[in-house]
Amino acid sequence: IFNIALLLVSISIALVILEFIIRKVSSPSLYSPLLALYPKNKIKIELRTQINGFSPVGIISTNSWGLRGDEPPEPSQWEKYFTIVTIGGSTTECLGIDEHKTWPYLLQENLKKKYPLGVWVGNGGIIGHTTRGHIIFMKEVISKIKPNAVILLVGFNDLGFSIIQDNRS
Repeated sequence: IFNIALLLVSISIALVILEFIIRKVSSPSLYSPLLALYPKNKIKIELRTQINGFSPVGIISTNSWGLRGDEPPEPSQWEKYFTIVTIGGSTTECLGIDEHKTWPYLLQENLKKKYPLGVWVGNGGIIGHTTRGHIIFMKEVISKIKPNAVILLVGFNDLGFSIIQDNRS
């Protein structure tokens, strides 16, 4: 029991230290400390075994606003673009999927084929977010950048919390 307790305490301390290091190295969110939007991050993920739906080698990066996807249009060009921001949890963020295979990116590319003069889609998905996180995102990000449209893909994380007996009030 002592060895198991020691192992759990050691893992907990290591995770706290790792979290501290990641927060120091990563740029802070431009909008709110409650939102995990870190600008200009780039991660390469290589899977050792193939998993259906996941890229064997994936690049996961964020733009200057901390969203996945292309850089947003310059402020002077913003009005010339049709702009969309997607909001949701992991099904929107598509963590583990190469950035050029996420559904928000594919949406942007398909819209560009139909409307080649200025379409931009920013992926605002944050893994684990529920309706509370989406409301914060709307208040802190959407109200500032004012896209033409917002697409919400929500509900699964809320469902997960609602079916766990301990989380009900």
